[in-house]
Amino acid sequence: MTTRAWKLAVHERECFKCKICGSTKGLTVHHKKPVARKGKSTLENCVCWCTLCHRNYHKKWGLAESDDLRYPIDEYIKPKKKKRKHRR
Repeated sequence: MTTRAWKLAVHERECFKCKICGSTKGLTVHHKKPVARKGKSTLENCVCWCTLCHRNYHKKWGLAESDDLRYPIDEYIKPKKKKRKHRR
């Protein structure tokens, strides 16, 4: 599978939305286990994030040191609770 086809497959699996904020713009692919730490470019090892969320994650955890074993992505992704409007 080519790099382009692989990225497209990851984006399609996530319905072309950032897994964190739901944005549909500036989508990238994040490796759960970095390639620098022998992570593979497989669908199982990757998630679709927008550039802002991707940048913020690596700003918080670093680059090659940020893998799903040390800094669980699920902890970072925690869904944001929607505020309910009170009815009168």
